[in-house]
Amino acid sequence: MKSRTIKRLAALILLAVAPATLSACAKGGSTSSSSNESGGGGTLTMTSAGVASLFVCRDQLAAADRDHRVGLDPFSPALQRGLAWLEGPSGLGFTSISGHYGYTLYGIERVGLASGFKYFGKHDWYRRLASNVLAQQSKDGSWGTPVDTSFALLFLAR
Repeated sequence: MKSRTIKRLAALILLAVAPATLSACAKGGSTSSSSNESGGGGTLTMTSAGVASLFVCRDQLAAADRDHRVGLDPFSPALQRGLAWLEGPSGLGFTSISGHYGYTLYGIERVGLASGFKYFGKHDWYRRLASNVLAQQSKDGSWGTPVDTSFALLFLAR
């Protein structure tokens, strides 16, 4: 399925979500940027998913309100926390991805696409991660499991 088709399907699904629900998600959505219930910090996988979702909610709310105002509100506190986490030492401040390798890459790519950011903090996220991904490719052309390989290819096809 082409990326454009996927985006159209996602937009149709979001149209069915009540604006009040989108607004609640955009304002107070929980990213993994704070400690979780077991006392540990957030994960790159979950924070990426949360931040990408917050950007989608923000864009949908802005699209619904374009007739009434110009411009977008500043980032919500939840979105600010998620972006700060991605920019910090726990996010892209380290060099390896542990657990859910392909899904994490794809999540980071979704945040980059949704935000339009080339950099998270001082990190050129795509250049840095693409070089790591290519260095980790196996001799058979895969990245381990078929799932990780699929997500790695989606990331690289950005």
